[in-house]
Amino acid sequence: MIALHQLLKKRMKMLFLIITLAIASLPVVVVELVLIFSGWASVDEMDDPFIGLSGDQTLFVKHEQNSVFQIRKGRQQFFRPASFASTKPSDGFRVFVLGGSTVQGRPWETETAFPQWLEICLNANLPNRTVEVVNCGGVSYASYRLKPIFNEVLAYQPDLLVLCVGHNEFLEDRTYATEKRLPDFVVGLHRFFMNSRTYQYLRTQLLEFRQHRQKEPLDQLADSVVTRLDFENGLNRFSTDSIQRNEVVAHFRFNIQQMISAAADCDVPLLVLAPPVNQKDCFPFKPSNDWDSQSVSSFVGVPLENLESDANGNSHNADFCFSYGDSLFREGRFSEAKIQMNLAIENDLCPLRMTKDLRETLELATRRAQQRLVGKSKIVFIDLQTELEKMSAHSLVGDEFLVDHVHPSIGTHQLIARWITKSLQQNKLIRTTPGWEIDVISQFESKVQTLDFAYFQRGKDRLASVIKWSRGKAIRAIPENRP
Repeated sequence: MIALHQLLKKRMKMLFLIITLAIASLPVVVVELVLIFSGWASVDEMDDPFIGLSGDQTLFVKHEQNSVFQIRKGRQQFFRPASFASTKPSDGFRVFVLGGSTVQGRPWETETAFPQWLEICLNANLPNRTVEVVNCGGVSYASYRLKPIFNEVLAYQPDLLVLCVGHNEFLEDRTYATEKRLPDFVVGLHRFFMNSRTYQYLRTQLLEFRQHRQKEPLDQLADSVVTRLDFENGLNRFSTDSIQRNEVVAHFRFNIQQMISAAADCDVPLLVLAPPVNQKDCFPFKPSNDWDSQSVSSFVGVPLENLESDANGNSHNADFCFSYGDSLFREGRFSEAKIQMNLAIENDLCPLRMTKDLRETLELATRRAQQRLVGKSKIVFIDLQTELEKMSAHSLVGDEFLVDHVHPSIGTHQLIARWITKSLQQNKLIRTTPGWEIDVISQFESKVQTLDFAYFQRGKDRLASVIKWSRGKAIRAIPENRP
């Protein structure tokens, strides 16, 4: 009897606790229901505490007459025309590829970019499917500008998303308030509570209140990309302080985590690509704070033995690191040369090539998601730099594969498409058709032959323009005194 009494007493305490918690949470439940049924504030998993983007960020608009979605004309300054059926075919296999100018195929156009070659590869392996590969590569688009597009295309019934990002994170001039440097656990809590409209409502009210009072408001970027290099003397806008390396990496991490989570929530497979950089044949864009578009290297013609004796005092000088690495390479000391050439990339004050921190952040976010999503959504990571290093002499990527500091040659784009296809096969995301590689190489050649002389000439002219722009000599530059 005593044991039964104690058991009943414990159960009554538990019941009382449950009732108390239910009563305490009732106001929150009521508020949540009111917000849901009133249609207020649908949950936006892509909310960004670092910056704001003005204007309509939608990429596609529905063309009623043709029953297709197509890239809005207002966005075609940065994107090439692309479209897909508004009603997905019952046998459809739809892929969206998001990224910057590498995805777009610059200095050429989308006709020779890896998404085009990927479509050929997928058709060869999925002969009974209607394959659509949609190129969403935006010139100079960084992760924070790709994030709204990523969220948008999730609504278009994709079977696969491909994200290639990392080169453009430092291009736009933006400001980070100190309080926006959020620890990972805070970002995690924010993501968890963003599923509640009550949390969103309270947060919105708080942000509106603070916007009137704080001295560092949320940085608002323009609707369209305006890079520092678009201005006269654009290199002057890059400096040790202005590029804010730690803040950019933190923002990049947040964006990648958000996109990975959004794909997982929609159960859409995601393939993440870390883009390649030219280590061997690209001098740094701004080795020091006083460097401008007229500057020349201080170490031309300096003997290797002199460079070796000065190495300890110049480990953060991008000009020195590249010159030292180049001399080591010429002497056949390739592993030492690679260290110095990588240091030149890391110390460049105009980081147009993906830095080591960004590359590691991208891979770590992907690997952690793979562990978290075992048995659920598929997420795949390919480091294109690693793949190209395997094929490069002495593991140093140069002009053999890239036509400038980051952009792949047409042949390299074709390689990337084949690597993606093989990775999809290995991860059982698509089937494998015997002999598909032989078939696609033939189709690649036929596709190239359909392109006229003007297509390649435009690419050549655009490459010359990109090289001038990257060195602070933009054609039709914006006046320097414009903010």
